[in-house]
Amino acid sequence: MTQSSAARRHSDSATQERLIEALETIPDGFYLFDPDDRLVMINQRAREMLGDDGEQLWIGMPFEELLRFRAPAVADPLHQQEWVLSRLEAHRNPKNVIDQHWRDGRWVRVSERRLMDGATVTLLTDVTAMKERETALADVSNLLRTTLDHIGKGIIVFDRHSRLVAWNSRWLEIKDLPDGFACAGIPLEDIIHFDANRGELGDGDPESLARESIAQWAVGEVMRFDRVRPDGTVYEVMSSPMPDGQRVVTFTDITERKRAEEAAQISEQRLRDIVEAASDWFWETDGEHRLTMLSDRFRNMNSADVGEVVGRSLVEVMAESTEDTEVCREFEEILAERQPFRNVTWNIRDKNGENRHVRLSGRPVFDALGRFCGYRGAGSDDTAAIQAEAEVRHLAHHDPLTGLPNRALFHDRLANAIAGATRGHTSVALVLIDLDHFKHVNDTLGHPAGDKVLTVVAQRLAACVRGTDTVARLGGDEFGIIQTDVHDPEDATRLAHRIESSLANTMPLDGHSVQMAASIGIALFPFDAREPERLIQNADMALYRAKSEGRNTHRFFSSSLSRQVQAHMSLVKALRSAQARREFQLRFQPQICLQSGNIVAVESLLRWNRGGVMENPHSFINAAETSGLIHSIGEWVLEAACGQQQAWRANGCPRVRVSVNLSTIQFRDRALLGMIERVLSQSGVPAEDLEIEITESLLLSEPRETTRVLQALHEIGLNIALDDFGLGYSSLTVLKSTPIDRIKIDPSFTTHIGSDAADHALVQSVVTLGHGLGARVVAEGVETHGQYVSLKEMGCDEAQGFFIGKPADAIEIEPMLKRATPIPIGPMPDGAGDVPLATAKGNGHDDDTLPPGS
Repeated sequence: MTQSSAARRHSDSATQERLIEALETIPDGFYLFDPDDRLVMINQRAREMLGDDGEQLWIGMPFEELLRFRAPAVADPLHQQEWVLSRLEAHRNPKNVIDQHWRDGRWVRVSERRLMDGATVTLLTDVTAMKERETALADVSNLLRTTLDHIGKGIIVFDRHSRLVAWNSRWLEIKDLPDGFACAGIPLEDIIHFDANRGELGDGDPESLARESIAQWAVGEVMRFDRVRPDGTVYEVMSSPMPDGQRVVTFTDITERKRAEEAAQISEQRLRDIVEAASDWFWETDGEHRLTMLSDRFRNMNSADVGEVVGRSLVEVMAESTEDTEVCREFEEILAERQPFRNVTWNIRDKNGENRHVRLSGRPVFDALGRFCGYRGAGSDDTAAIQAEAEVRHLAHHDPLTGLPNRALFHDRLANAIAGATRGHTSVALVLIDLDHFKHVNDTLGHPAGDKVLTVVAQRLAACVRGTDTVARLGGDEFGIIQTDVHDPEDATRLAHRIESSLANTMPLDGHSVQMAASIGIALFPFDAREPERLIQNADMALYRAKSEGRNTHRFFSSSLSRQVQAHMSLVKALRSAQARREFQLRFQPQICLQSGNIVAVESLLRWNRGGVMENPHSFINAAETSGLIHSIGEWVLEAACGQQQAWRANGCPRVRVSVNLSTIQFRDRALLGMIERVLSQSGVPAEDLEIEITESLLLSEPRETTRVLQALHEIGLNIALDDFGLGYSSLTVLKSTPIDRIKIDPSFTTHIGSDAADHALVQSVVTLGHGLGARVVAEGVETHGQYVSLKEMGCDEAQGFFIGKPADAIEIEPMLKRATPIPIGPMPDGAGDVPLATAKGNGHDDDTLPPGS
């Protein structure tokens, strides 16, 4: 008995070894779990497919642990636990076949079956190639379907048993078939019966018509015929048999072609009744050149009755309407020589005294014996065409809105004026005019109102100059004046004053009162330049100076101005390169809650790493604003600030606000709200974690529009902070109606609150005012412990300055964000309260009140 048991065990062991060897030869992965879901057998292929190097998977390993080992390779980090739970749930089924798309790109079919004893056997089959073939076949099928649907003709295909196997959407449209009619396998006979029953096979018994049509289709030859639907639609049907017995049928909507053919037939019939000529009216003379026939259209040209003209000489009729005796003489010679003529042009005056341009063509007529019988011909009135050509020439050189010369004509007249001044030894003043804040008119009142303003401005400018001067619209809201015969620069100054006074008068406009102003740049020939292009450049530099010095003024060109403009242009070029080279950086300055000492916000401050020297916005913000680069730079600041906030959160920092400054130009951009929403969406930063800082001057400028934009920003959840409070003259009414979350006290008031009773009282008043408006109050420029304590005692909510922390890069600021209290809250050692904790020079705000992100 013992020997028999040993023999059986030996036999079982040998069988198991053979089984293991056999499992190692199969191309699929294989593993077996016992009824307790512990691994008892696995082949090498399964280890390879599961990414095991021989140590991660072991005999006795629980099934759930195997799943957690494989989870990173199958599911993304956010869904791994979900995947494990779903597999455990499926594992309870007696049989599973699951196609898994692993993260390395492979498709693996997991075939799982539970045995009678509760054990589970699993096969892993790499089906990547199969899936790729299925995808490729699906792509080809979709491509074919899309191709068929984009063909202009309707297409259907029947198999050799005349059953429908394919069709496109155009067939359904041409046939106007009901939904669900077309389906694979429908017989051709059913389609023919459907057409017969709705009258597409003609009048008569539908059953008879259908049988006749079915018999024609059974012939199996190429067929082409037209069908007319009851609604009048005509389509051409072409059936082509295929070698394998299939049949392809195309349907082409030829309704428009049929209509065009009918129209052509009508037109041809009409043309047969019209004399073959291209002119407007027809005439005929006898052998003495007396008019014997004249069509009624002549009256439209000459305002004369035909009866008054017939019987008179053609030369006489034309000559009495023109003063061009040379044309009359040449025309009379042509008639005397009995030669054909074409396009002889006359400038005549009709009975109403209007000038008209007439073109005559004619040929001599001879009888069968060759005797001269007279002339027969046609004439046309080209007045409208010539006037249209003149209008086109005018439009090519004039602005269609104002009627003023355009830039092209302006350049021509400038060159002529300079040439005349050179001959006459006089001067020319080139005056460039740019309307101030014209964009605001378009944005608030609409473009039609803007066009009316431009028209009025053009009229007022024209009234400021002499007849020898030129006023032109150069484009948009830019105008130019060429002042000739200038003997003294004061002539140009007086012209500038006239322009300023004229534009200062209000313009009534659709219930609104609009007042315009302009920036004016002046350059003089020959003192500032001798070439037209250079003179324009110099006037443009002067215009730029007028705009940069507050607008609503005029400036003359000077050599020093040229150097300044060149420097400005170089700075703008460097700014453009700075964006491309990623030379802009952000620094962050913390803001703390005065009661807890915890950091509640950081202000984003823009820096430019220019050749290793870190510049703050004071040095380049004006160039950024005047060049328009402020928009792209400001957008970068917002994206970088939001991106850094998310990075801090990912590194375990607590949630804090990030504030970004907006300049007035950014704020007036109608795309501002959309840009902010896009950045918030892309970065994932909640709107309530972003704060927008504006200045008092912006709040006072157009308060109604400013409040509207602030309200829109506030509605999406943004915090609004009023920066540098105290430097302007804020209206309490405006403050009351504006959604302000924080008021930031300017550092100039914070500095002396411990030593100046007036500043102390002012700060206390701002705190009280802010709280009364429902806003929190932030003190900027806090440099000492004494200031910190005083502000806290006043009830000020938050503070910012070197005592709290100087501006630092993201890496340096991160440890401060992670600390609970960044500065000591209790009393300071003797003398320490008078010394800023930060070592950098500045007023605690680091000259960073300028936008964007300053």
